[in-house]
Amino acid sequence: MKFWEDFLTFSFLYDGRNSREIIEKWERDEKKEEFKDLILKKVLLFDKENGLKIEIEVKEYKIFNCIEWVLKFKNHAKKNSPLISEVMPLDIEFNSSNKDKVILNYSKGSQCRIDDFLLLREEIGINSEKNLKPYGGRSSNGILPFFNLQIDDEGIVIGIGWTGQWKIIFLREEKKIKIKCGMERTNFFLYPDEEVRTPSIVIINYKGNDFHPGNNILRRFLIYNSQKIDGNIFFPPVSICSQATYYKTGKNSEKFELELLKKGKKLGTEVHWIDACWYGNRGEWWQEVGNWYVRNDFFPNGLKPISDKVHEEGLKFLLWFEPERVRRGTEIFNKYPQFLLNNKYDKDNFLLNLSLKEAREFILEKISGIIEREGVDIYRQDCNFELLPYWEENEEKDRKGIIEIKHIEGLYFLWDSLKNKFKNLLIDNCASGGRRIDIETLKRSFPLWRSDFSDFPSLTREKWLTEIGNQVQTSGLSLWVPFHGGGIWVFKSYEFRSGLPTGFTFSIEKREDYPPDKDGEIKKAIEEIKILRNYFLGDFYLLSPLTVEKHDWCAYQFHREDLNSGFALFLRRHQSHFPVIEVQLYNIDTNKKYEVIFSKKVGNYRNKKIISGEKLKNIKISIKEKPGSLLLIYKKI
Repeated sequence: MKFWEDFLTFSFLYDGRNSREIIEKWERDEKKEEFKDLILKKVLLFDKENGLKIEIEVKEYKIFNCIEWVLKFKNHAKKNSPLISEVMPLDIEFNSSNKDKVILNYSKGSQCRIDDFLLLREEIGINSEKNLKPYGGRSSNGILPFFNLQIDDEGIVIGIGWTGQWKIIFLREEKKIKIKCGMERTNFFLYPDEEVRTPSIVIINYKGNDFHPGNNILRRFLIYNSQKIDGNIFFPPVSICSQATYYKTGKNSEKFELELLKKGKKLGTEVHWIDACWYGNRGEWWQEVGNWYVRNDFFPNGLKPISDKVHEEGLKFLLWFEPERVRRGTEIFNKYPQFLLNNKYDKDNFLLNLSLKEAREFILEKISGIIEREGVDIYRQDCNFELLPYWEENEEKDRKGIIEIKHIEGLYFLWDSLKNKFKNLLIDNCASGGRRIDIETLKRSFPLWRSDFSDFPSLTREKWLTEIGNQVQTSGLSLWVPFHGGGIWVFKSYEFRSGLPTGFTFSIEKREDYPPDKDGEIKKAIEEIKILRNYFLGDFYLLSPLTVEKHDWCAYQFHREDLNSGFALFLRRHQSHFPVIEVQLYNIDTNKKYEVIFSKKVGNYRNKKIISGEKLKNIKISIKEKPGSLLLIYKKI
């Protein structure tokens, strides 16, 4: 299947007419540059009569079977443009036999539930339609913006780059499949010299009747485009954080943070993390958003003494912000009301209007000053409310979608400007835990807190709920996204491995759930993450169906083809009646031998065997305990 065909790949209505009926008559120009890894095309389409120019930037990746594009609309006339609506940067159709089995693979997003990121597989029958969108204007709130459509013995993967309210439509007709994707709401004119962009689209082709190869190309694409320091990948780190203590006591101090830093360093942490407990006056954390200055009763010397010590220990310093939400009565609310959007359903929270150039520059200067003064290495941006009602309520007539577009452009401007100003700055993208995961955010950030379901209060619920939720988060998200982190609170082998992310954060609160040798367990867990970390750069495979059922197993594999090695993790849940699972591992050479480590407990890797590839490929795993875990690490010899 070939998908980039100029104006046949996207569509919009132009004063009510379909763009495909008129755009062939527009002036056209194309520029092409070839680089080592990709071909960059810029296609310009110009409506000379009305002054509208469309620029399409297309990237064809040589190293993947992958293409990416984004559209920009600019009005070059001295009058308002004709009405532009139903903008679909992806609008394609292709032939399909009525005999083809068409399966749509996609995952839930984050909603602080046990099934966050659960894989869903649905057959699309003839003359049926599937419409999907997130909730409330955050891109992965409820649905991840990644899709794998299997059509008999081939498939396509679609990734959406839009941190707002998108929609995608899959329509199967007689002998034909149609796919449309774009913002949910567009119906606007452009003022003279005004320019806007669309969501970006990534499409990947693959062959075969297994959906994993397509997903793994997406993972490689995201690794290639991930944020780096001096060209090197920076994995989501192991961090220690004081927020749980703040929740319990309502207090924090320089002394406590330095004690925590010392403890974390001893255990092997890589980042010192200060969350929503450092700013404002004396209100609750959520009451102080909009007061972006250091809380002087907690930190009379500012945060620099802490970050200086963090850097002295060879660690990085992470600091939390939530700049888009402004609470009534805060400094920004009182001094800069012109920068705020209101929402009639929420009288106390206001949206910092990043569609305004002045608001973007103001918050950039504010945050830059804090980063520079306080020595911040990782900028953590949260977003704990729905943005869509604010955009909708404040729109002008015939300008539907413009505030959203410019707000999202403002978000990218903020992040890109921070990265340009601070060359080694990393960005952590939270949004109530994993609710802003998409192509554009993953190029600029990583989600170090993938779901609030694993937050500190999870210790008050039945343990199995958190453990299964963590397993689904790791497996469901890893199918699409290579780098992500979460909270770990219990470090026994099954509990820790249930939440095994590429990086994690934790607290050192004393709780009954911790083993007597708590520090030893934490240290071993951190060492295990560091042993496995490089495998997260490889391909990911589910080895058993992913469910939230108490009686099932969870099993998955990471494989590095370049290293001829990988690992598989097996988790027998609390009510599983089956002590044995038989699976088929991926990418095992049946003609070779392998060195294999079988680890039932974190920190114990002594059980090492040499076995044939034939035996390893089709392996039976036995776990007597329920719940219980087994980590299998293999390398071809």
